[in-house]
Amino acid sequence: MKMIETAKDKVIELYPTDSGQCTFEPIVKEQVEEPVEIPKKLRLTYPQNWSAYNKAQTSEKHFIMRILDELVAQINEERSTGKGRPPIPIRDQIFAMCVHQYCGKSSRRTTCELTEAYDKHYLFQKLHFSTLLKFYENPKLTELLKQLIELSSIPLAEVENHFSVDSSGFSTSQYKRWFDIKYGRETNLRLWKKAHITSGAKTNIITAVKVTEGYEHDAKFLPELIRTTNKNFKIDYVSADKAYLSGYNLEVIYKIGAIPLIPFKANSRGRARGKLFWRRAYFFFKHNNSEFKKYYHLRSNVESTYSMIKRKIGHKLRAKGETNQTNEILVKCLLHNLIVLCHEVFELNLDIDFIDKNNLSTNQGD
Repeated sequence: MKMIETAKDKVIELYPTDSGQCTFEPIVKEQVEEPVEIPKKLRLTYPQNWSAYNKAQTSEKHFIMRILDELVAQINEERSTGKGRPPIPIRDQIFAMCVHQYCGKSSRRTTCELTEAYDKHYLFQKLHFSTLLKFYENPKLTELLKQLIELSSIPLAEVENHFSVDSSGFSTSQYKRWFDIKYGRETNLRLWKKAHITSGAKTNIITAVKVTEGYEHDAKFLPELIRTTNKNFKIDYVSADKAYLSGYNLEVIYKIGAIPLIPFKANSRGRARGKLFWRRAYFFFKHNNSEFKKYYHLRSNVESTYSMIKRKIGHKLRAKGETNQTNEILVKCLLHNLIVLCHEVFELNLDIDFIDKNNLSTNQGD
């Protein structure tokens, strides 16, 4: 009690009042500030058309088989006139490969789906599961699959004008061994393939694709991908990450009439060194950064494209040969485009018809 009374006397001595008694209320009111109301940051959301989404999801398989049948019908294949058993048509090979990848099962467990496709007259003959695996070895299919990917993107030519370029890896079941000098032992490294694509920022449609080894640099493939996309689309913007930054890539994009949205590195300078395109892009990035970011953030949609492929169709390659793995990735990209078309038919009320639009020749793959 003596300690408490001493403390009270000390407070009265420091903060006296007229009545000689200490009160803490005026002191507290002077020290406490009124709370400031911080406005909540509104979260940007994108509404989902659930009615269209449900229709697309429930009819996706039948839609893919119908559109795929129209696509492969554009392949002009010369009939074999030699002796022996006639070869399986190219269109049947591609159709069967797409069914195999869409199911995500082994070749044996895909037999039921292939039989269903035969019963619906999508295939000319029933296929054995071992024959299905041999289709991936056909080098003629590589170029044809690329053309089918380009053809399947054309229905969205009026929708897309902003395109993004990026690459991503697909793991295999193979490993590479080398002797690690630092640790004095052998080390295993999983081999993988890399897919370089151009995709639309609005619908995630793939307009061009290039499959390479896992350690190929990204920048040198941008011109080929952009020129391929420019054949069927009007390109206004091209976005890519810093790995694609080079004077030649900027020049290619500017020459097709598009605006490059490639961020510069921390050590980049605005000196042109004979490249006017470099200086123009640098000053747009530095002095109009808010406008640059307004469009550049759409580049993230190409990451969504890869996410869609790997989650729905698979991120691992079952094939072991070089040609087999390349064709497997191309089939995945073709299936992705067909899935996108299925959803956009219900979202945008598109009318898709590939009959007699383009003809593909099997001779181009030789």
